[in-house]
Amino acid sequence: MLLRLMRWLLCVSKDQSHACVRIRATCAEKRPRPHRLTGFTGKQPAGDPAAAVQALLKLVDSDEPPLRVLFGQGFYPMVQQAYADRLKTWADWQDLSAQAHGTPDR
Repeated sequence: MLLRLMRWLLCVSKDQSHACVRIRATCAEKRPRPHRLTGFTGKQPAGDPAAAVQALLKLVDSDEPPLRVLFGQGFYPMVQQAYADRLKTWADWQDLSAQAHGTPDR
């Protein structure tokens, strides 16, 4: 993870977006897909495009549309679990995260 972060920072600092894409593609090739995603893909029935259009129009017309929204059935539980996993990981490593902040000079 640290190596990935360092590579990303290097790309950003040198503004070499093509290098970032290459590094991310290499990392993605080496990393296996999570099982919860591979088992999910291709198993959802296709939705009704007309219903998607109506939902999108309702979203556009809303006073405060969300930055992100999930369309379709079954995606919310998958995303909810993914975020729960992330929150658990961050909580498990919170002590190390606080150490990384260092001690403020007084």
